[in-house]
Amino acid sequence: MKILVLTSRFPYPLEKGDKLRIFYQIRELHHAGYSISLISLTEEPIKDIDYQQVKKYCQNIYIFPLSYLSILKHATVNILRGVAMPFQVSYFYNTAIKKSIDHIIEELKPDHIHCHLIRMMPYVLDKKCSKSLDFMDAFGAGTQRRAEISKFLVRFFWQKEAQWMLRYEKLAAEHFDFLTVISEQDRLRLPLVEEKPKVSVVSNGVDVDFFNIENYKNQYQTIEKKYDLCFVGNLGYYSNIEAVRFLVKKIVPLLKDQKPDIKILLAGARPTTEIKHFEDSNIKVVGWLDDIRQAYAESHILVAPLMHGIGQQNKILEAMAMGLPVVTTSRVNNAIGSVAGKDILLADTEGVFALHILSVLQDIDFQKFISENGRNFVNQNFGWTATTKSMVQLLERKIVQKRPN
Repeated sequence: MKILVLTSRFPYPLEKGDKLRIFYQIRELHHAGYSISLISLTEEPIKDIDYQQVKKYCQNIYIFPLSYLSILKHATVNILRGVAMPFQVSYFYNTAIKKSIDHIIEELKPDHIHCHLIRMMPYVLDKKCSKSLDFMDAFGAGTQRRAEISKFLVRFFWQKEAQWMLRYEKLAAEHFDFLTVISEQDRLRLPLVEEKPKVSVVSNGVDVDFFNIENYKNQYQTIEKKYDLCFVGNLGYYSNIEAVRFLVKKIVPLLKDQKPDIKILLAGARPTTEIKHFEDSNIKVVGWLDDIRQAYAESHILVAPLMHGIGQQNKILEAMAMGLPVVTTSRVNNAIGSVAGKDILLADTEGVFALHILSVLQDIDFQKFISENGRNFVNQNFGWTATTKSMVQLLERKIVQKRPN
């Protein structure tokens, strides 16, 4: 069977959660016997080494560069025409690219079209063939949250954007055969009522062989634990910025009372000026790491005080797979389902965060207990083959149903 996948970013390198998700889904669909063709938009030049990583699993790859000039031009045209399209969708929509994609679809005649993220929805909205859309996260609800925390001058924009996004999520339910989302809590936050049965949960996964501390040790030989705590993630994304701010301003002062020399690593792409200014004798800020396992291997605990994020946090699964004890919020764990006090430690206030962190740092046996249980939990429940199985089954069922008698 032939599947055409549309993405708003080229799926490699894996420095963002959306890339990680679609890359491994493409890999698993390929392993399941599907012939995959990929259409990707890109704002950046694609390195050949990254292209080859994806080409291993794709029969055809079509790349459409997006320049900031063309983005501005088409977004402005959409606004002037009164198109009620979310900016997060309009940003990626280009009428010339739409015509080219129409020709590709006509030529390929895929059995199924799969859109990764609602950003790509306008490119196939008019197609009558079997098709699906991966919301990944409840972006409408996430945009509402962003409006709530924004300052007055930009709040109106995000409020309007949330209205458009929620409307667009409803529209998706009318035009796609099935929809997927990353967690049950995201599924419940979608603005759908009658259409909710069309939405299936397809969890993220972890490459459990790659995120294995023994394999990492074999590759790098020596590991030095330099940091007591680490936070990992896109340091330019607003929920992560909130989390780092909470860690530095609320949790760290409590920890310093008992451990003045505590060492903390903040690692991830695109750190903001504010985050860079947090660096001091206790806190090290680094940008993108070529191998994110380094951050986990050099730290004792992953701390993720994410109070308002949506979706499922890859950093949590990766750290647990590496055997790192994790302290995070109950909201984050709702999308994972691990056992508090056994696989993971949960806190929703700075005091409880500090209490859990100190208990792990001061009790080696407890640290090993959480480490081993967390690693086993992820290995048993979140390998990519297992998490993508439900998506493969959905495709099999829907494509068969869509075929004419």
